[in-house]
Amino acid sequence: MFEQTPTWWERAHRGIDPPRNGVDFLKYQGAWYTPFIYPNLKDPYDIRGMYTKSARKD
Repeated sequence: MFEQTPTWWERAHRGIDPPRNGVDFLKYQGAWYTPFIYPNLKDPYDIRGMYTKSARKD
């Protein structure tokens, strides 16, 4: 059974500052694949900082 662990939540919310509006769908995500929690394009399009260790500053 899929479990939304604290590590999973941290990865899903990476780069999104509170208040986290519009991401309530994550509560119901389950084990389905979602591209939302995986890195996509690299700089300059990596607005959530998923490729770098630190968040972007620009």
